[in-house]
Amino acid sequence: MVTPTAAYFDPEMHDGLVAEIEGEPAGVVTYVRDDTAWEIVTVIATVEGAGVGRAMLDQARRLADAAGATRLWLITTDDTEAAAFYQKLGMARTRTHHDFVDVVRRVKPSTGGYRDAYEFEWRLRDA
Repeated sequence: MVTPTAAYFDPEMHDGLVAEIEGEPAGVVTYVRDDTAWEIVTVIATVEGAGVGRAMLDQARRLADAAGATRLWLITTDDTEAAAFYQKLGMARTRTHHDFVDVVRRVKPSTGGYRDAYEFEWRLRDA
């Protein structure tokens, strides 16, 4: 397990996928491979409501599955509507990281706006 802090230092240095709409960047997903589990580090859709986030996560899921991963997972904070989005995609909420903001502040002292975080996953196969 990479998170809660190691993957956040330079998310742009991780493997990722870029979505385009009519040749223009529309979003990015970055991920870290940790043995047979892949962690989604960032999900950024610059065009909302166009299916960009869903498409990028579906592609990440296919890549992880093809590589033999057993799990694709991510963490989101309690201050966004992302949790509902991940549940709508069929990801299972597996864990609550209480006081997650305190963990992240050790790396990024200025972070805030949330308290807890939720872990979501897709099980790709049995471990």
